[in-house]
Amino acid sequence: MMGNSEAKLAGGAAAALAKHLAEARARAERPRYYTLDGEKRPVPAPGLGEWADWFAEHGEESRVGRDECGGATVSTVFLGIDHNHGQGPPLLFETMVFVNGHGGYMERYHTYDDALIGHMRTVKLAKEGAKGGKACTMG
Repeated sequence: MMGNSEAKLAGGAAAALAKHLAEARARAERPRYYTLDGEKRPVPAPGLGEWADWFAEHGEESRVGRDECGGATVSTVFLGIDHNHGQGPPLLFETMVFVNGHGGYMERYHTYDDALIGHMRTVKLAKEGAKGGKACTMG
């Protein structure tokens, strides 16, 4: 037989489990794949096949920016897959800095506009850190 404090503890564990399961269901029901509309706004894709078809036809539209800065490449793209895993607004865009082909700095964004601003900010930082003050070139 459980004492009062043990019953409260068991009830708390059951409530925590119920909350966790509800959150997991909500994440599972949220779209995972996205494409872009004509205004560069993310639109949920019905499934993996439609997402793949969109990228096959519109792959170049997924590039937000690409710049070479003193030996580093700053690349910002639309990923089309929610990298926030249901934990808040979808993270669908990514900036990465590559040096000698290896990725380093990375930042993700919710919108095209945020990604463009983040790309420009990262290019500015790469310019400031470039050896010998080499200029960046757009790719």
